[in-house]
Amino acid sequence: MAIDSEKANIVDQIALISELEHLQRHLLRSMISPNIDEEERIWYAVNAKRAKDIRRAYMKKHFPDMPDELWCAGKCAASIRQLNYETFTGDIEEAKEIDALVDSVWGKITGQDMTGCKACSDDKNI
Repeated sequence: MAIDSEKANIVDQIALISELEHLQRHLLRSMISPNIDEEERIWYAVNAKRAKDIRRAYMKKHFPDMPDELWCAGKCAASIRQLNYETFTGDIEEAKEIDALVDSVWGKITGQDMTGCKACSDDKNI
């Protein structure tokens, strides 16, 4: 049986989108720091743009059929999931509600049930 790596890796692909967006945000934050010189500021700006360009190309490659009206929602939802886990303080209900929202957005984008751990489910069923 052939492995459909596009489907088997969908959760990781979404996570990569969020991490590229996350990296861009941190590079931009560092760029505006008062403690850096102009050469460093340029380095941060260039790499923030690289992260954005890579993320855009990655989304186009792996989710080419994503409707225009869901493009930003998908990008934002991926980031929200990453931030939900990064800022988790123990409020399980809040975390579940946020995660369900992200699953709903990415379920609409992919046409798949994204609840539970899609990556584990796909991995188990390959």
